[in-house]
Amino acid sequence: MLGEQTMTTSSLWFAELHCKTNYSFLTGASHPEELVVRAASLGYQALAITDECSLAGVVRAYTANRDQQLGLKLIIGSEITFQGEKLVLLCPDRAAYGELSRLITQARMRSEKGTIRYSEMISAISPVAFASGCRHSHKVINR
Repeated sequence: MLGEQTMTTSSLWFAELHCKTNYSFLTGASHPEELVVRAASLGYQALAITDECSLAGVVRAYTANRDQQLGLKLIIGSEITFQGEKLVLLCPDRAAYGELSRLITQARMRSEKGTIRYSEMISAISPVAFASGCRHSHKVINR
């Protein structure tokens, strides 16, 4: 064949941008450590840990990635529900991580147990990349 090339797993660039760990009660099943090992074995270049209204799985994923020298780029994020729509918030840098952490903490402190309200706080965050609509939409908005 003309220009025949063989594609290996390592030559493909793939990143899962919405992955929940078992810290997302009733929606995530695997431990963060298992997820990073599996992602690395599949040749993923990056993995976003996006637990529901939490950053809990990130530390264990980071530790497993570092200790096992997997070389996987970890992207920190979280899934929130805002005005009835699920949003995946991804942090491109440390400042965004701080803002997302603050957003989650303030929302949890200001809401009744079992409900989380982000409405007055969501407009205050800036460098977080939003990937909207977990199932249906594929728009990305940089704020």
